[in-house]
Amino acid sequence: MQLLTPGERLRSSDEAMQEFKALALKHRQVIKNYLNVSISEKLTPIAIAQKLLAKIDLKLNYVGRLGKRENRECVYQFVAPDDERDSIFGQWLNRDEVFLSELVSVSNNISNLALPGL
Repeated sequence: MQLLTPGERLRSSDEAMQEFKALALKHRQVIKNYLNVSISEKLTPIAIAQKLLAKIDLKLNYVGRLGKRENRECVYQFVAPDDERDSIFGQWLNRDEVFLSELVSVSNNISNLALPGL
């Protein structure tokens, strides 16, 4: 979620971004299977984030560089799109929560039916 925090400045050297890369590398086969995104050791944390965000038509915007000439690092930040997608994502989340609560209810009913016959 840190990637999607508007105004949060991100650099590949940030500890959180390094952890993000390690997690993506650990689960790279799952990411490849479900999202068709290849993750390799060669990619920077920012490049990995950009590839994943592109799947939902988002990106990190370049905002500048930090450091001296021989050790400069690019800085990026997320700029939220103004296209009403938040309302759609909210509806999907609500739908999923209703589905999960119904699933738990059905599971409980099945468990209760099975107990009396023991």
